[in-house]
Amino acid sequence: MKRWKLTARALLYRMKVGVTSFVLRILMRRIFGRMALRGLLPLITGPLYALWNALISYWIMRQARENALGPFAIDNLIARLEGPAKDLSDSAREAMLHGVGEMIMRHQDAHANHVYLLSRLLEVFDHETQALDVDWPRQARALAGLSECERCWLVETLSLAAVLVGPLRGRRQAFLEEVFDACGVAFDSRALGRLRRALMNGETPPSAMSGGA
Repeated sequence: MKRWKLTARALLYRMKVGVTSFVLRILMRRIFGRMALRGLLPLITGPLYALWNALISYWIMRQARENALGPFAIDNLIARLEGPAKDLSDSAREAMLHGVGEMIMRHQDAHANHVYLLSRLLEVFDHETQALDVDWPRQARALAGLSECERCWLVETLSLAAVLVGPLRGRRQAFLEEVFDACGVAFDSRALGRLRRALMNGETPPSAMSGGA
């Protein structure tokens, strides 16, 4: 993520209480006038701050749950991949590694679950280094040469990567739709929703291509 975006996020978080109070004062002044402002503001700001902090707490707890349950889903995927990994071509392995790397870049944040997933894939593929210079455009052009089984593993791995760090949306969803289209697989948002719910419930994640069966 660009440095100015990181700075803006930090400033907005620290300004949340001040900005909320400022906006509330303007609204109340227009609605009730100056005389009512002093008496009503303390009665409203308390519940408003409580609601805002509850929302922040929900986001934090959701992230903590992702961080706690994500490795379970990742280890489950790796356990199923260890056997078939021996039969995957070098092109398939590279596509999976670079695909996860591209997902990290699309998310614009090195989330702990993504880092762990990439490290486990590097390990199971016996990659020569722990460094990876992501070049997804080159890998995307090679997807047509993968076997059907290899494309299925790519789709399943990137589907899990997409939901490991939050509800599927934005750049992550757009990238996943690109991958599904390139692999000739129908994009099923409901199956991905089930995958996300299974992850957050600590259940064995179903395949994004199986419809949860």
